Formats: sequence, structure tokens, C-alpha cells
Amino acid sequence: MTAKTRSSSQEKQDATPRYRLYAAPYSVNSHGPWMLLEWLARHPEGESFEIIEVDIINAGQLQPELMSLNPNHSVPTLFDTHREKAIWESNGILRYLVNQSGIGKDLYPVDEHIQVAAIDAALEFRMDVLYPAIEDFAYVALGFSRERVAGAPRVMARALGQLCEGFLSTG
Repeated sequence: MTAKTRSSSQEKQDATPRYRLYAAPYSVNSHGPWMLLEWLARHPEGESFEIIEVDIINAGQLQPELMSLNPNHSVPTLFDTHREKAIWESNGILRYLVNQSGIGKDLYPVDEHIQVAAIDAALEFRMDVLYPAIEDFAYVALGFSRERVAGAPRVMARALGQLCEGFLSTG
């Protein structure tokens, strides 16, 4: 596993990063938390973070360090160094980060229940519908079984239709 530290200021870069994200660059599930940490760190009051790149193709998720933090032995896994607590699953990590940060409140306005419900629905749609449709294509590119793609075009078309009608329509 390789570490890369990002922060919003040099002072924060010299200190222990607030967050440690165990992620795989080619894991769709790692992208959201990674991008959110990058966005949060760009603000003056943002927290520093460290990315620990995990090579899941070669069983990097089975390293003792990550196994001790996440019972699922998967990425992404976020470790909050201030609270000494690990959070796993990308949607849980996203919610945790915006709720911990005053900066992220516009992204996840907890007092606006209808907006939060819409955001939660979009997050769950991504995990339950869109991601399974995308993974059939991505897994073949990563060298996994070609049998998985037999119905992929139909499944992907249906998922993209639902995305457009349910989340991207202006009506």
C-alpha cells in the first residue's frame, strides 16, 4: 500500500492528517470519497487527508492494517484519526464527511429533509442500480470473466434511463 498526503495548507500537511482513506484508484466505489476529500481539502478550513492506495487486484485489501479496520476487508475505508474510528462503504463515508465538515453542509443539508431524501435516493440508486450495470463492463476491462457481460447492454440502458428520468429530468 502506498500513501499520498493532501491538505489545504502547509501547516496541515506537516501534521498528522485528519483522515486516512484506503482506496483503489480503479475502484468506482473509491472515487466519490476520494473526490469529496479533495474538494474539502481545497477550502481554507478544510481538513488534511492521506490516501492509502490499495492494490485490490493483488489482494492488498487483505493486509493486516486494513483488515483490522474493516470487517469486510474492502475499499473504500476511511479512518478518522481524531476519533480513532473507521467507516466503510462509500455512501456511509460520504455522509460522514459532509456531516463532520461545516464546509459540506451545502452538499448535504441535514435540516432540509426533502433535499436529503433526494440525495440519499441518488446515492442508493448509484450503488444498487447504476454500479452493478457499470461493473459488468469494467470487470471485463480489468480481466475478470467475460460471461458477466451477456446482458450488460440491456441492463445499462435501463439503468441510464432510470437515471435520466428519476434524477436528471427538469420536469
